[in-house]
Amino acid sequence: MEIKDQFKETRLFVSRTVIAVAMVFIFLFGILLYRMFYLQVIKHEEFSTKSKDNRIKVLPLPPRRGLIYDRNKNILADNIPSFQIKAIPEEIKDPEKTINELSEIIAIDQEKIPKIIEEIKLKKRNRLKRHQDLPIKTRLDSSERDNFAVYRHKFPGIDIKADTSRRYPLKNIASHVVGYVGRIDEKELQNLNGAEYAGSTHIGKNGIEKHYEKTLLGEVGSETIEVNNVGRRIRSLSKEPPLPGKDLVLTIDIELQKEAEAALEGYAGAIVAVDTRTGEILALASVPTFDLNLFPNGISHKDYSALLNNKYKPLVNKFIRGQYPPGSTVKPAIGLAGLYNNIVTADKETYCPGFYQLPRVSHKYRDWKRWGHGKTNIKKAIAESCDVYFYDLAYNMGVDKTAEFLDRFGFGKKIMIDLPGEKSGVLPNKAWKKKVWNTPKLRKRYRGRVDSPTWYHGETLIAGIGQGFFLATPLQLAYSTAIIANKGKPVPLHLLKEIIDPVSGKKEVPMFRAPTEPITDVRASDWEVIHQGMREVVHGRRGTARKVGKDAQYEFAGKTGTAQVSSIKQNEEAKDCADIPEKLRDHALFIAFAPFKKPEIAVAVIAEHGCGGSSVAAPIARRVLDKYFKIEPPPAEEEDKR
Repeated sequence: MEIKDQFKETRLFVSRTVIAVAMVFIFLFGILLYRMFYLQVIKHEEFSTKSKDNRIKVLPLPPRRGLIYDRNKNILADNIPSFQIKAIPEEIKDPEKTINELSEIIAIDQEKIPKIIEEIKLKKRNRLKRHQDLPIKTRLDSSERDNFAVYRHKFPGIDIKADTSRRYPLKNIASHVVGYVGRIDEKELQNLNGAEYAGSTHIGKNGIEKHYEKTLLGEVGSETIEVNNVGRRIRSLSKEPPLPGKDLVLTIDIELQKEAEAALEGYAGAIVAVDTRTGEILALASVPTFDLNLFPNGISHKDYSALLNNKYKPLVNKFIRGQYPPGSTVKPAIGLAGLYNNIVTADKETYCPGFYQLPRVSHKYRDWKRWGHGKTNIKKAIAESCDVYFYDLAYNMGVDKTAEFLDRFGFGKKIMIDLPGEKSGVLPNKAWKKKVWNTPKLRKRYRGRVDSPTWYHGETLIAGIGQGFFLATPLQLAYSTAIIANKGKPVPLHLLKEIIDPVSGKKEVPMFRAPTEPITDVRASDWEVIHQGMREVVHGRRGTARKVGKDAQYEFAGKTGTAQVSSIKQNEEAKDCADIPEKLRDHALFIAFAPFKKPEIAVAVIAEHGCGGSSVAAPIARRVLDKYFKIEPPPAEEEDKR
């Protein structure tokens, strides 16, 4: 029998175990050394960069938005210091209690409180965003700042910080021209260049603020800061200041603008006044207006609903988006078309018995003057606004020739003014009606008014006095008036006079192009006939606006117009304006240029539901012209309705 040496076997087992464990430790230590070598040597540059990125942050510095002035350097939009209440989510233990108690000493919109509380809670849960400021209320007044200073110790995590805010010193003056800025929404954010708008919270929403957004914005700067491992700011390392946006000088004369808006008081409507020599827009009024300062920091639901539900639609820019039948204001252009196409001559007369009938048709198209104008030539037809003369002219010329000629005056197309949202109006002809009939979307827009693709003679007649499908914007009326004043020379209508770099002081004068070509193929004698007819409107013995031209210290030309809102039955007598519901009253229009011999200014006026062009719109235009020539307006007198 073999006897084992247990002691020896035990020693052998122990020694083998020690060796195995040692080898495992050596292997693991080798792996550790390799890992250290890999991290410290091979991956040194990569992890060093990541570490630096975690420690160093580059923050955007938003630029100062450019200022907006009128032509005389009166400020229309600027930036003012603004104080905001902001929250630091990390330091707020109970967001709900804190915000509710804060609302007792500072007026916070009750509708926004739940959203503010939820945003604070979300940021508290986000480790890297819990230190970021969250605005609670902007533009605190002095009493709110004082109230908060007294109770500041009760609100850890709530603080007041200085900022800048967009301000419109004139509030509602030229509101549709200047426009406003507002907070960038999610839809806009998707289409914006992130680098250009880094740090910016507002963007132009309307008017000049929107059209020249890129010019007003400026270039973003940056600040390099050092932060700790949880994102808290430690110190500033360097700064690259932002470049401020460029300042804009508009062509608007704010004093003339104020007069235009005041002249329309009591009516919804629009006024356009342009310099016939340069195309500079001197006044651009859309009434009613609204306070621009309601929008930059978020308009309340109550205020917005009041504007939205106002029956006179203050948010609609009427001078470029309002489309109205131009009425008799297009008679000078249509008369010129008749002369150009040799349909009529300066001396040819048409008898006006007070109505017009198509051949073999019993329906009577009535003149505004029930007993008629008698024998009428083109000069008298313009001065007295004889409908029958223009019915006959339109019928003999045809709608296509009429539309072809009026296209040269800018009707039916955008004038391309430097404002967003312009409408093109409607210059109807046979092709237009067929297009509407064959396009469901367009057909729906006219809600059954286009009942057939066939163009009827009756539609030609009413188009000849600016009614029916014919629609024009006040801007188009002013543009066409300027062309008539210049005897065929168009001018590019524009609002921007110059751009100023606030850093270098360098000025840039923009160039604009007229949307139509000069009318050079019309005889000088024909232009003279139209001018004389328009002069007779205000200075003639029987002119429809003769009272508005009475005692004028300058000679001017004009044309009254009435755009029918509701039709009158064949045998029904016309009612007095006071007996007609407001929404069914005719629109009142007037166009003018002055001085007569060397025109400087053209004006177009529309007063919605004003009934008479001469009784309402013409005196409004006279006030604007008097203001332009620095003349006190004459006492108001009752005018004819037409």
